[in-house]
Amino acid sequence: MKLEDKYPEAYFEHWLVMLSTMNIEFSKNGFEEQINNYLNFEGEEEMRKLQNEVVQIVQSDDLIKFKEVGNRFDIENLNEQSLKTMAEVIMNWN
Repeated sequence: MKLEDKYPEAYFEHWLVMLSTMNIEFSKNGFEEQINNYLNFEGEEEMRKLQNEVVQIVQSDDLIKFKEVGNRFDIENLNEQSLKTMAEVIMNWN
């Protein structure tokens, strides 16, 4: 099943594209900073929806598949480790 079919709201894809337009370091601290940016642009309700989608992605072992999104949007530094760190930071946001 394609990612866009499995996750039609595309919250995580939106996060990745938004991240690619910011000058954010691909690290735990950088992703925490990006959460603040995301909250400013999208709000808490959207952040919760993103968080819920990321939980589903991780539980379904689909996280690594989002490297495809990175390739489509020329997002450098998007690899298995950065995706794991990103997901961890998003899931631990409260």
